Amino acid sequence: MRFPVHAALVSWTGFGGIFAGNRGASAGRGYFVGFEEVDLEVGFRLSSWFMPCAFVGYQVTGNLIPGLPLQERVTYAPVAGVRVAWGRFR
Repeated sequence: MRFPVHAALVSWTGFGGIFAGNRGASAGRGYFVGFEEVDLEVGFRLSSWFMPCAFVGYQVTGNLIPGLPLQERVTYAPVAGVRVAWGRFR
């Protein structure tokens, strides 16, 4: 018998650019940041190819450039949401 519920501990790691400030007044600063997010995810297999997943977790984002890495602009935030997965679920 196949179990229709999937649970996972998920880690997302990445980097990119952000702008902090007021874009119209040119008062702000751009940053190259790195982030890490750890989520607990629960999915419910609705068919052999489709699975919606709900998740809760925590994300940390911090500057890499400019300034000392992870010193000038660091944010922490809880996260929650829904994702959908397509594939072959057996």
